[in-house]
Amino acid sequence: MTGRESMLWGHPSAPEDAPRRSILHSFRMLAPYEEALPDLGFPLGDMAEGSRQFYAFVKELYVQMYGDPGFFLIPEEEYDNYIQDLGGGEPPDYSCGHKADRQELRLRNRFQQAIRFYAAYLYQLGTRAESLEKGVLLLSEAAWKEARKAVSWPHLMEDLPRRFQRLGALGLDERLEPGGVYVTSTDFPKMLYGLWALCQAPDNEYRYMDFLRLDYAAALAGGPSVEGILRVLTPARRSAGEALHDALTGWGCSPRIRPLNALTSGSKFQVRYWKDGVRRAGFSAGPDSITFHLYFQKPEEITRASALVRARDPKLGAWLDKAVVRRSCACADLRGIELGDGPHKVCGLDCQARFPEPGVGQVQEFLELCRLLEEETARERSQ
Repeated sequence: MTGRESMLWGHPSAPEDAPRRSILHSFRMLAPYEEALPDLGFPLGDMAEGSRQFYAFVKELYVQMYGDPGFFLIPEEEYDNYIQDLGGGEPPDYSCGHKADRQELRLRNRFQQAIRFYAAYLYQLGTRAESLEKGVLLLSEAAWKEARKAVSWPHLMEDLPRRFQRLGALGLDERLEPGGVYVTSTDFPKMLYGLWALCQAPDNEYRYMDFLRLDYAAALAGGPSVEGILRVLTPARRSAGEALHDALTGWGCSPRIRPLNALTSGSKFQVRYWKDGVRRAGFSAGPDSITFHLYFQKPEEITRASALVRARDPKLGAWLDKAVVRRSCACADLRGIELGDGPHKVCGLDCQARFPEPGVGQVQEFLELCRLLEEETARERSQ
């Protein structure tokens, strides 16, 4: 691992500018490399080397992007300057989900699309290709044009030709000939075997997520695993996620992973645990963050849960009350609830409590909350 790669894999202080924070986040969301070779009719040696080379190519793409965003046509200052001009130096809070600063959204979408462009285009090439022979990817001219059109996003239209050229500068060669478009790589001559392997994975809701994360094992298995997601977290956060996973599955809950469609700007894995057709709890996490979630089906369940837990353990009940996601916006979905300190409002479409960065003791307290509510649910069903 080079010094630059080591810095990005490690945990330095977050860069000050938003574009580099997003690039760094995208890099850290990559799955640890794990060889998994699908049987696609190619020599396994070529497939193994190709997967290693494609992993190395994408890593190098993010490393170079982090070091020189301008070369990759990623706006470096306009978003941060706008946020500073707002006065607080912090992006607006859209947790309410009903208001948005259109200018902030436009500027954020612009730099995020610029970051996502390169991986997205490689995916379009791989999924639209007709064949792969001796490390050369073949597309029809029509399919090649469709691949380029698929990444002609609104905020990037002006600089699209130069963005394709940047991939060429990294060694990706696209030659239009009478028989179609031939794609090769000069620096990583076998990497298109790795691209092909990811793009030939089962066409399900996780294929793009597995591609973005270079998760060969998940692609071969048909989707990611909770264990694979936890591997990218710091040790303490991984331990918290493992404790939650083990406890909830032990109580008969089944995990469902929400697919990612991007890696930029703090996107997080979301794992929700369901039982009897109802989501009970879960976690959202990125390499440097984890939040536990406790879900309720309707607002009145929050009121009942608060009263139940406070009656059993006042300190635990106060912790639950504090974690309930309250709303202050004016919308038709607001509903009233009662907590230990009085009436509050929640969104009827998003009834949950959030517990960010639980320490060892808080993990056990959260599991105790889940246990109490699970017992209450079982008691109500038995009556």
